[in-house]
Amino acid sequence: MGNLIKNELIKIFRKKSTYIVLIILAVFVILTNCIYKYMMSAIMPSEYRANEDYIQYSKEQLKGMTPESNREEYIRIKSEIELYELQEKYSEDSWQMFIINRDFYTYIENINKFKYGTESDKAQFTENPEEVYNRELNRLNSSDWKQYAKEEIAQIEGELAIVKGQKELAENSSSQKEFQDTIKVLETRLELAKMRIEKDIPYGLDYINTAIEKRIALGSIDYDYNNPKLTYQEKVNRQQDIENYEKSKYIIDNKQDIDNYSSVRGVLLNMFNEYSIFLVIFVVMIAGGIVSSEIEKGTIKILLVKPYKRWKILLAKYIVSMIMILFIFAATILMQIIIGGIIFGFDSLSIPAVVYNFDTNSLETYNLFAYVGLIALTKLPIYILLGTLAFAISCIFGNTVLAIVLPIIGNIAGTVIRTLLEMRPIKQLAAFPTLNYDFQQFLFGHLPAYEFTNIRFASIICIVYLAAMIIVSWFAFNKKEIKNV
Repeated sequence: MGNLIKNELIKIFRKKSTYIVLIILAVFVILTNCIYKYMMSAIMPSEYRANEDYIQYSKEQLKGMTPESNREEYIRIKSEIELYELQEKYSEDSWQMFIINRDFYTYIENINKFKYGTESDKAQFTENPEEVYNRELNRLNSSDWKQYAKEEIAQIEGELAIVKGQKELAENSSSQKEFQDTIKVLETRLELAKMRIEKDIPYGLDYINTAIEKRIALGSIDYDYNNPKLTYQEKVNRQQDIENYEKSKYIIDNKQDIDNYSSVRGVLLNMFNEYSIFLVIFVVMIAGGIVSSEIEKGTIKILLVKPYKRWKILLAKYIVSMIMILFIFAATILMQIIIGGIIFGFDSLSIPAVVYNFDTNSLETYNLFAYVGLIALTKLPIYILLGTLAFAISCIFGNTVLAIVLPIIGNIAGTVIRTLLEMRPIKQLAAFPTLNYDFQQFLFGHLPAYEFTNIRFASIICIVYLAAMIIVSWFAFNKKEIKNV
């Protein structure tokens, strides 16, 4: 058996097609990492600045317009242009840019209303808007961001006191609950505003501020995702909210950018999605050709007349097919680490993988490489089943093209079907293999996207399909006569 396996491995690594696929995969890894580093930032629009082309278009519009022709539109366009010109004086990642985006459009718009508005527009101002603007601009240039944070704290505390007073006066339980929900949201905002000062986190657009904004957006989290009143999709969504909330808290507390996917670490964590098609092609190419290529060339005759039982020959070929799955996994991970590290730098590899475990109801950290290994293990059933399908077709029909193409088409069709069934689950189709063979969906107590499956059911389904394909392969190969091949 050992010699059979060794000989099969030698055959595979003598094929040019093996190295062609590996070279193509390496090129794709390079392109993927370059896209993440150089192109994603270029195509992502600024969250603070208006598009430059839009501003130029607005300036052209303004030239053919007067305040009298369309007063409101004139004021709006002029205010947008002047806001953009102010933004150009500050860097995108400065805390001043955040304040400008939050407050200064109103100041600029008030100036233009005072200049170009009607008498009733002007009458609403108790103070000259230009003086207000200049005062706020001087504050902005004082480099003291904490004064804004203190004002935010005072504002939230004022709102909180009002809502608490309204809650005490509320006459029915439904109103009480609404006020209580509002109080929880305000308390979260207050906690984060105070944390900003305590942890010295200036306003901005960096990953820490993104985490703060995400926690504010999520508001007060209800951790009871198993509430029977919830639909299944609501339970799944609540789990996602809980995990996002806890991860955001981790980012703020530890100042680690665990959600940055434009890094060697980020692409590595997502590699089984990014490189899935190449992994599938490699696996079915090996498994689909390991028997049928010898049948097509006639070399199977030489193998069958040797003093080996047929089941041993078939088993050796199948074992080699499975070994090659592990090989391509290891090769892809290694390529991503080396190529991604060269393009991005290796610093992010020291950041752990962070997950929320719903079995223990706690946030957990894992060594990055151990976590990638765990993900690889949970993805393994996908490629084992696809490889076994290609192997079975190879044994039955003795046609390499058919053995490669059919599993690839089946994988694509299965992905589409899985997506459709996740949106509209049909219990009668629960035994569909593509709904069950990705075991990552069951990690750490997560609810799978498809309602009618679980880890035990999925394991049974995968074993049944695997056994059926192996048995069919054995019968097909065992029936073949040397003279007929």
